[in-house]
Amino acid sequence: MTQVVAALIWSGDKFMICQRPAHKTRGLLWEFVGGKVEPGETKEAALIRECREELAVTVSVGGVFLEVTHSYPDLTIHLTLFHASIAEGTPQKLEHNDIRWITVDEIPQYEFCPADQVILAKLRSREDSADTAFFGVPCAFSADYPPRIKKGRIREEAAQAARHLTGCGPKYLELLNGSPAGGECFTGAAQFCSNFA
Repeated sequence: MTQVVAALIWSGDKFMICQRPAHKTRGLLWEFVGGKVEPGETKEAALIRECREELAVTVSVGGVFLEVTHSYPDLTIHLTLFHASIAEGTPQKLEHNDIRWITVDEIPQYEFCPADQVILAKLRSREDSADTAFFGVPCAFSADYPPRIKKGRIREEAAQAARHLTGCGPKYLELLNGSPAGGECFTGAAQFCSNFA
């Protein structure tokens, strides 16, 4: 089984998708940026490398959104989709035919690789839930929250939390990785997460 990693990257209420080159298998289908894990490489390191090679960007890798196993005629893959954010650079089409930023509502307009169908279904199923914009890691990427939050108290609290936590992402990532960061960012993150538990 081939280990594959990919990134779920948000910008506002849109996430990034990439179109495979025409000459490759599953050519011109859309996918999440990523690729194979090389021997001796961690999944996180593989994703950082693939994003550099394919998009010329440096990404910060967060938690796992979903893991999927899928069998194609030519290979079976275990795909791990990570939350990620662009830390440096502007995406470039170094390997892909095209790059798009789309909303969840626009998913049906694109033909994706079969392995991604379970992921897309999960994205669409969460669109109307209160935690659509956060997917379990609300504090790590506050600057990249898609603003599809329902009206009322949740919208107000989320806006306040996003303002409070903007700029705290790197510190919170240290906490996620087990390093001491502490302080106001962690307190605010914990309070914010508890609102959506």
